[in-house]
Amino acid sequence: MPATLKDVALAAGVSIRTVSRVVNNQGEIGEDTRQRIWKIIQELDYRPNQLARSMITGKTLAVGIIIPDITDAFFPEFILGAETCARDRNFNVFLCNANRQPDLELKYVDLLSQRQVDGIIMAGSQLNEDGLVKAIRGHHAVILTPNVIPDTTIFTINDFDGCRQIGRYLLELGHRRVGFVEGTWSKSAMPRKKGLTAAFDQAGFENAVTVTSIFPATIENACSATKGLIAQHPEITALVGYNDNVAIGILQACRELGKAVPQDISVVGFDDIPEASRSTPALTSWHIDRMRLGSEMMTTLLDEISGNEIQHRQVMVDGLLVKRDSTAAAGIA
Repeated sequence: MPATLKDVALAAGVSIRTVSRVVNNQGEIGEDTRQRIWKIIQELDYRPNQLARSMITGKTLAVGIIIPDITDAFFPEFILGAETCARDRNFNVFLCNANRQPDLELKYVDLLSQRQVDGIIMAGSQLNEDGLVKAIRGHHAVILTPNVIPDTTIFTINDFDGCRQIGRYLLELGHRRVGFVEGTWSKSAMPRKKGLTAAFDQAGFENAVTVTSIFPATIENACSATKGLIAQHPEITALVGYNDNVAIGILQACRELGKAVPQDISVVGFDDIPEASRSTPALTSWHIDRMRLGSEMMTTLLDEISGNEIQHRQVMVDGLLVKRDSTAAAGIA
């Protein structure tokens, strides 16, 4: 059984706190005592752990990241950016997959608290405003959410403007009847739908956007919903997916219906996950720099943990439209 901090303290005849100070090179310890403790550490092959270090520093050098769905292609690059930033600053990361269950999110917050992590990132939480406020109470936290959380730094993807830009692009291509396949998370889906609709309304084409909703936002559900949407509204010349997974389902439906993309129908996604550029045809999508987002959120959290002067704020995350082969000009009836 590995030696513990207590074993070293007993063998050296000193307190655990004194051993911790020696391990962390902190505090005023007599040189003879310091040398004796280091000799015992070597003899017992004691390997300092983070909990021992935290007794002196007040920090575990660990943070938690809670995501809603580990299978969602949005998150791998986000996690990589956050984890790389944490590692560069000598922090470890606990990753928690909440499986889109608010109760599980709360359970993970409790578990991370028991682990005494120094801070938490919550990305795409399914909790409402009150739930988030309660969850992060007493914690250093940074949240990716459309909700406004007081006394907390939040990052918010500019869903409205992203889809408004998509709408303006489709208008430039001559599209006047558009379908929107709405996804699972209403907090993001609603502003995306509003942004798309606003682009057409502002151009004088009211009621140009027809919406259908799916739950959950899987490729299979998107494919099925798209078939129904096209059957009911054959005048549609462009389809926009809540995210790229939904848009890939739209592409599948078009293939199965014999609709050529983009000759018959243009298709646009959101997020620009890696699969977007590899789909057939390559998918036009609103690009979010997810690695940078993860890094910036982690930097903000670690700065707060380190005691740097932080003014809690809302950070709006913008993107850009990446135009690929799934969109083309439409004939105007």
